[in-house]
Amino acid sequence: MRIKHNRARIVERNTLGRTLKRKNRGRQTISCFASDATTGERMKRTLRQRLEKEKVRLDKIALREPRTWDQVADRWRHDRIHCILFKRYERKET
Repeated sequence: MRIKHNRARIVERNTLGRTLKRKNRGRQTISCFASDATTGERMKRTLRQRLEKEKVRLDKIALREPRTWDQVADRWRHDRIHCILFKRYERKET
């Protein structure tokens, strides 16, 4: 993640180049790298691994009945990632 300093605000950029305002509470970008246990070398995660990691994170914070717009955004993101995993990888919930 790169941090870019603007005059008015500090902007974070994730690996896809999308900007995130620093004031967003609890939102983080998905790390693209994982370290290999045997060599300690950094390896790039696959798209499926990144989506599953983000799904696990969102499972903890996404509410079924959101009340604020931040909670609604978390729920929409959770549903979008769930649909991608289901359609692309045929991942069924157990």
